[in-house]
Amino acid sequence: MRALLQIAFRNLLAHRERGLLLLIVLAGASAVLVGVMSVSAGVARAQREAVRTFLAGDLNVGGYFKEHPDSIFPVVGDTSRVRSVLQPHVPAECRCASGAGARPPRARDGTGCART
Repeated sequence: MRALLQIAFRNLLAHRERGLLLLIVLAGASAVLVGVMSVSAGVARAQREAVRTFLAGDLNVGGYFKEHPDSIFPVVGDTSRVRSVLQPHVPAECRCASGAGARPPRARDGTGCART
């Protein structure tokens, strides 16, 4: 093994231009690899964030959570307990009168609540 390293070192000293070109190519390939991996990670993060916002919204109080960041489908937790804690804090004009699961029409007034 030592003899092989000596031959390689002598070759680099004898052919400096070729060794320098090899070093530049290796550095460029490493830079391209790091760049592609960072762009890929950024795209995956942005996609997960967009899907999470689309499925659950910015404020999540319904008991939904993700088992894993890459998971698309949320897991529904104990929504009745969360709803019972939050219900007293919701203004009366913002509450849905037609049932727990139904949504009122989205007509906004000055208070920011949806009115039926």
